[in-house]
Amino acid sequence: MPSPPSSRMINIPLLPWQKEFVRDAHSQELALIGGLGSGKTFSFCIHAIYMAMINTNGTQKVTRGGLVEPTNHLVRTHLIPNLFNICDKMKLPYEWHASEQILDLKFIHGNFPIMLTSGENYERLVGFNWAFFGAEELDTSPYHIAKMTWSKGSERVRWGKYRQKFTTSTIEGEKFLQEYFHEKAKPGQRVIHANTELAVGMGTGIDQDYIDQCRSRMSPQEYTVRVQGNWGALSDDVVYPCF
Repeated sequence: MPSPPSSRMINIPLLPWQKEFVRDAHSQELALIGGLGSGKTFSFCIHAIYMAMINTNGTQKVTRGGLVEPTNHLVRTHLIPNLFNICDKMKLPYEWHASEQILDLKFIHGNFPIMLTSGENYERLVGFNWAFFGAEELDTSPYHIAKMTWSKGSERVRWGKYRQKFTTSTIEGEKFLQEYFHEKAKPGQRVIHANTELAVGMGTGIDQDYIDQCRSRMSPQEYTVRVQGNWGALSDDVVYPCF
């Protein structure tokens, strides 16, 4: 596969793990597993725009990429505002087709329509021909829905110069992402971990007081998963070793 254009064309400051995630157009399946407030959604949106940019090759009238949130509520209140905000920061023209939930990005060398939908409606992920599929906060969905969302979306990725499936998520215990990307990992996958502790003082809005509060109210096992962005269990009895 040829090298894609440099992601430095996206002139927005990024944290180290965000740079790694955004620049990776080669991994077949890419995951950014991070703690609370580690900049996962921001990374997700910029990476989607970057993947659209390097796959654009002229006028397109059908969707060429797909992005999902666990629910339609999160699509409307979380994904859409973040995408709009980042496009505005980049001064990237776009058209929003509300009835179809399609964001049509306008690059110099063509346009790239992206469909935004929810994982809870994974049965509707049929008949598309995409260059990429992205799932945000995938592990917050029930195991079966997360698995079927990833499977159905992945089946659509069969067009484009740089094809990829990617996700950003906190880990909700021993659920789909831990099983798929860790316990049953296979060639072609890459996982990047984001530690919220390292985001303190780096312009993310995360301060040491927030980290201290998390440490005080979480068990060590929960803290290493939900703040430090590591794999781990979050069972009901995980707090017992603290006493």
